[in-house]
Amino acid sequence: DILTQARKSYIKNPAREFLNPAHPARCPSLHDAQYLFGLCQKLEVLLLKFRQNHD
Repeated sequence: DILTQARKSYIKNPAREFLNPAHPARCPSLHDAQYLFGLCQKLEVLLLKFRQNHD
């Protein structure tokens, strides 16, 4: 299942630490990371709706 794989890779991803503003090595592209994460969440919602409509 692609959503499960995406979640697992996100959880394992050390870059997630960069989303924490207190992180000492805070990523300069924090805004990009948050934007991409927001897009992923929107896509997940769309996929779930699509699945419900096509059962």
